[in-house]
Amino acid sequence: MSKNVLEDPSLRTSRAELTGVLADAPYFGRTKHGDTYARMVLEVSETFTDRSNNQRTVTQDHAVVAFGARADALITENLRKGDQIAVEGDLRSGSYKTGRGDAVRTTEVHLTKFAPSDLGELSKNSVALYGTVREEPRVAQVNGTTFVNISLAVPTRDAQGAFTSHADWHHVSLAGKPAEAAARMLRQGDFVTMSGSVSNRTVERDGASKHFTEVRAFSFQILAREQTLEREKPAQEKGMGLG
Repeated sequence: MSKNVLEDPSLRTSRAELTGVLADAPYFGRTKHGDTYARMVLEVSETFTDRSNNQRTVTQDHAVVAFGARADALITENLRKGDQIAVEGDLRSGSYKTGRGDAVRTTEVHLTKFAPSDLGELSKNSVALYGTVREEPRVAQVNGTTFVNISLAVPTRDAQGAFTSHADWHHVSLAGKPAEAAARMLRQGDFVTMSGSVSNRTVERDGASKHFTEVRAFSFQILAREQTLEREKPAQEKGMGLG
């Protein structure tokens, strides 16, 4: 890295880059303040080789939202179902309660860049997170393979790009060799970067299906331990929930 992420807050981002096909035309509406917003669902396909050495393709839906001028710009694009587009933005997490009182967690990309995908790249799913490990990593062994689950607190930015005092919590999973390294090295309070892809998963719990989104990390880097981060981060950044 050419710049020190501890000294340059602009590097502390949760970036997602997705290329895929629109599941439907974007929905446009107005916020209570009268600003335009847009919502769309992007179908992103990934091809991989499974443990039986068979090639498989999995397609998942990912939510993308845009606000203000970015949403206004999308109106002029006249996007339709089936259009192939590339988007870039902040990966944001949140939650809401259903009418039954059940908590539902959401993950979506807040659009910062958009382009029709005409460069021959059929699909892309790339995520980079910078944040603080909230608690000790959870380690499990399944059929001889190591799995690690991490809760990462990631700083957020407002519509103007300025950092806020709020941090999103992202669920990050690692498997195999990266998980073995994470189990040995990562500790609560570490400031890290995680690189991987965003994925939707369904698990059965107490007879009900639970749907959630996670970042499947393929690599990570420890940028600072808790004590180092507190000592070296700029004074104006203290109090941001980074450690």
